[in-house]
Amino acid sequence: MVVWGDMGRGFDFAPDTRCVYNYRMTKKLVQHGNSAALIIDKPILDLLNVSMDTPLELTTDGRSIVISPVRSHSEDEFLASLDKINSRFAITSERLAK
Repeated sequence: MVVWGDMGRGFDFAPDTRCVYNYRMTKKLVQHGNSAALIIDKPILDLLNVSMDTPLELTTDGRSIVISPVRSHSEDEFLASLDKINSRFAITSERLAK
């Protein structure tokens, strides 16, 4: 498990812009009309910067469910550009960091 900081005191972010969080908890589905609902606790919503208005995407591999905030097309483009720049200028970035 890789977690930066402590859930009770808030998170301290690592210098890297792509921090890894792996937080596990066991939850049970609750009845919501004729459907089943999963309650997501506020600390997890805050960590993901998700509100009640945030569109969520559900994906599955047949065994697991992954719930992710829907990223805008511009965010995908930005991340792709960032990866391209980081790979192209990796040596220069390392030298500048020293």
